[in-house]
Amino acid sequence: MARMGVKGRCVVSGVIRLEKLSTIYLPYSYEPLKYEYNRDVAEQSSYHAKSKALFTVGNDLIHSIDISNPYSPTVTHYTRVAGGELTDVEVCDDKLAVTWDNKVDPIDGKVFVYDIAKTGDLALSVEVTVGAVPDMLQWTPDCKRLVVAVEGEMRVINGQFVDPEGSIAVVRIDGGQYELKRANFSKFNDLADYYVSKGVRWVYRKNGSTFAQDLEPEYIALNKDGKTAYISLQENNAVAVMDVEKAEILELYGLGSKSWSNLSISLDGSNHLSDLPLHSLYQPDTIKYFEFEGKEYILTANEGEEKEYEKLNFTDGVSIAELIEKNAINDELRERLNDDERIGRLRVSSIDGLDENGLHETLHAYGARSYSIRRASDLSLIYDSGDDIEKNIHKHIPYVLGSNGKDIDKTPEGAAGSRSAKKGPETENVDVGRAFKKTLLFVANERPGVILIYSFDRQLASNFESIHYAGGQGRSWLNLYENRATADVDPEDIKFIPEEQSPHSKPMLIVSGTTSGTVSCYQVVDDLPEEKREFAPTPSVYFPHLEDSSTD
Repeated sequence: MARMGVKGRCVVSGVIRLEKLSTIYLPYSYEPLKYEYNRDVAEQSSYHAKSKALFTVGNDLIHSIDISNPYSPTVTHYTRVAGGELTDVEVCDDKLAVTWDNKVDPIDGKVFVYDIAKTGDLALSVEVTVGAVPDMLQWTPDCKRLVVAVEGEMRVINGQFVDPEGSIAVVRIDGGQYELKRANFSKFNDLADYYVSKGVRWVYRKNGSTFAQDLEPEYIALNKDGKTAYISLQENNAVAVMDVEKAEILELYGLGSKSWSNLSISLDGSNHLSDLPLHSLYQPDTIKYFEFEGKEYILTANEGEEKEYEKLNFTDGVSIAELIEKNAINDELRERLNDDERIGRLRVSSIDGLDENGLHETLHAYGARSYSIRRASDLSLIYDSGDDIEKNIHKHIPYVLGSNGKDIDKTPEGAAGSRSAKKGPETENVDVGRAFKKTLLFVANERPGVILIYSFDRQLASNFESIHYAGGQGRSWLNLYENRATADVDPEDIKFIPEEQSPHSKPMLIVSGTTSGTVSCYQVVDDLPEEKREFAPTPSVYFPHLEDSSTD
């Protein structure tokens, strides 16, 4: 059943759905106060249950938001960290940690740790230089260590191209003191050919760039005791496993590719093409660890990503039409393409799926347009959502399928299909939790901000519950923003808050819309009356990222 509300908001509900409580628009400057669309002011958020405060970072600001009344959130304080860009924030106990990409000295990215035990401005307790482009961090469950993904992206420094190795920083915090360890990938250089044969992509090989330099950590998931870290290497289509206490990378696992045979894919925002001779690389952004019925799993949001170095005029991506024009596809594959111009627009990898003559025998697009579940032991695939995400968007909210919220002068429906030939919905973030005696999965898609809810049964089979879109329609993205009629555009971060930690004792989802510059509070609602719910026996399930020590 589709429910159209005011200002173009749409919720298509099954049983479990999102009900809006509030949306707050954040400024990119407080002195003077300035707001603007697409300024990346709401990149990531973290919740402190004890104080019922939400901390949101974006650009160079930390926003402290009181959500004790989630119907009326209020910014109480802000902290500016000049000279760089804040990329992540995580709270543990009464400590708040942020990662900071240093724009002045790019090699010297930092982590800042603040004391939030008292109200008022954040009190800086620790400052640690961790390396080039720290992109994401996690606290271990005891709140004593930070595990930081240091991406090591290529940068231009004093007119020279510098490509640092990606690494993982492990920072032990003790009061105002710290101990820093680093885990790098240099030991894998001598084994590069082996790991490439196992599906770990080595994308950029020019200018003497090594395998270790090409491996770029994107996201970290920690297991139950915080001793093992799983690290997404997005462009490399791989996950690394690390011993946290030793700060040592143990293994790399290639994630393989997904065949679109017997599945449908949208390449123009409308009709779905079926049974194409096409594969795609999973390339997850967000990954989450969880336990279910005593077994360990990794949940992945398969966004996809080209590696691009604009100032070097390098990308590993190319359109299929360009490959055809350059005669870079073998005869058998060319015949199977049937000269469909829609598939010609699709961006694919220029380095994957080559035969012995260097011609493409298989085409690999970026991102699986799905979420997946993998065994934590060896990262083997046990479930993928196939084409379900695009099918549900096409069925319930077709006017935004493949739309791009950064086409600011276009309407959401006018921009539909503009991203379909690239990475489609760009499934970017996932979160999991328990509510109404169900295990729930929330799936956030960047283009342009659609959230789907699923529930799991005891066999980890997923059931579609509902779909949510708050981006608006009928006016340009910019006009919608100026009239406060859009939200959740590019949801880089979603956070489930269980009822026992919630500010109003009901399960919630917090959505940070990076492009719209918004933070939205939603209540997770079960439309089915309690007396009609059929509860299965509660499975044994554990989500370490939902364990909150700030309530102690």
